Amino acid sequence: MSSPEYSAEDPVNLWQEVFDELRAAYPKMNAESDPEIGRTIFYTEEKTTMGVLQYQINTYENHIRITFYGVTPAFQQNGISRALIARTLIQHPKVQKITATLGASNYEPFIEMLKSGVSPYEVLELTPFYKALAALGFDMIEQNDENMIRGHFTVKRKT
Repeated sequence: MSSPEYSAEDPVNLWQEVFDELRAAYPKMNAESDPEIGRTIFYTEEKTTMGVLQYQINTYENHIRITFYGVTPAFQQNGISRALIARTLIQHPKVQKITATLGASNYEPFIEMLKSGVSPYEVLELTPFYKALAALGFDMIEQNDENMIRGHFTVKRKT
C-alpha cells in the first residue's frame, strides 16, 4: 500500500485515504466504529476479525488512550493497525495526543533491543505500531523514560 502524506491542515483527509486504501485491498471488509463505547473493529464477510482497537477518549484534553489493539496474525503486515487508528481518528478529529502500550508483537522485540543498550525512544521509533501512528501525524514522543521502558508511551500530533 502506498502512504498518503500527512498534512496538519487536513489530517482527516489523510485518515480517510488510509482507511479507503485498506477498503480497496479488502473490498468485502466490514468496519464498525462506536465512539460511545470506544471501539473500532474490522472483520471479513465471513465474520473473521481482522483487527480491533479499543480506547478511552478524553474530549476535554483531546486525548485518546488506547486500551487494547490487536490484529489477527493472518492480517498482520497489511496496514490494519494504521487503518484502525485512522478510522478511530475520523470519529475524533480534534485529538492531539494518543497514549498506548505496545502489544506483544511489538513489545518483545522492543525489550530485546533495550537490553542491547539502544535508547527507548530509538527502539520505539522502530516498532510497526509507532510507525503507524507517525504516518498519521502522531510522531512527537513525550519524554517519560520510566513508563517507556515498560512499552508505555504518549505521542502528540504534528501541528
